[in-house]
Amino acid sequence: MNFITLGKIATLGLWVVLVVNLFAPLGGEYSVYLTWGLLGLVLTHQFESLLFVTNDKNSERPLIADGMQVFVFGFFHGLAVKNQQAEA
Repeated sequence: MNFITLGKIATLGLWVVLVVNLFAPLGGEYSVYLTWGLLGLVLTHQFESLLFVTNDKNSERPLIADGMQVFVFGFFHGLAVKNQQAEA
């Protein structure tokens, strides 16, 4: 597995842990930290998605699908798109 795939798997795992914490909170202060972590992840990935969509408007790739994947996987999907464009 390459770096991008491992990063996507790790990011997806982080999403799962943070969302599960919303429905079945861990005890103590860890739950609060995970909730704040989820908020930070959502805000960071939303900002990253907006940057990606505005910078990639002239691409032939499906913009909505790539924007959603950047929201979920963050930097790792943007890096994958950049590598695919460099190969083409």
